[in-house]
Formats: sequence, C-alpha cells, structure tokens
Amino acid sequence: MKKALLLVLAVAFLAASVPVFAEYNKEATVNAMRNNLAGYKKAMGAAATGDYYAAADGLMEIAKDAIMLADMDPPKGSKDEWKATQLALARAAFKAIGACGSADKAAFDAAMGEIGAVMKKGHGTFKG
Repeated sequence: MKKALLLVLAVAFLAASVPVFAEYNKEATVNAMRNNLAGYKKAMGAAATGDYYAAADGLMEIAKDAIMLADMDPPKGSKDEWKATQLALARAAFKAIGACGSADKAAFDAAMGEIGAVMKKGHGTFKG
C-alpha cells in the first residue's frame, strides 16, 4: 500500500512540475528521447557499481519526460496508444526507482528490461 501511495504522489508531483503540450512538439520530443537514453545509460552504469542513488536520478528523468510527453499529440498513430505508452514508461521507471531504494538488483534488471521494451515499442510505433 505504501508503494502505491508513493507512486501516486510521485506522479502527481511530476505532473505538476512539467510543462504540458497539446500538439506535437518535435523539439521537446527529441530532447526527451535523448534524455531518456542518457537516463537509461546513467541508471545502468550506476547500478552496475552499486550506486543506486545515481541510478534513481537517471530514472527520474525518464519518468519526468514520459509524463510530460503523455498529453502531447503523437507524430503519428493513436493519441490513446501514445499516452498509454508514455505512462507505461513512467511506471516502469518508478518500478526501477523502487528497486533502487531496496538495492534489489533482480527487480532493477527486470524493470530496466521493461523500460527498454517500452522504448522500443514506442520507437517502432510513433517515430515520425
């Protein structure tokens, strides 16, 4: 129950702190995708050395950008699927952050696999 409440609070905080776009913004999307890749690499590298604080920091960037992009129109494809994909990415990042909090490498690796799969799906579906 505590994890669910923490997740809800984190999403609410991030949603209130990121800009909202309605129509597609290529520059914002490209910047977010680059940030996501950098955050992913930072998280993987940091976790490999046991630095779960730095790993969580990289993952928060992914979650923040995904939430920011969720309400934007996609460059192609369904807006509902775009939003669902972005929110799935944020949820996977939060799962990985939770694993960082408990230094659970197996849970971290599973969540990072989920992040990678969502990113791959998003690229395949929406890349303009």
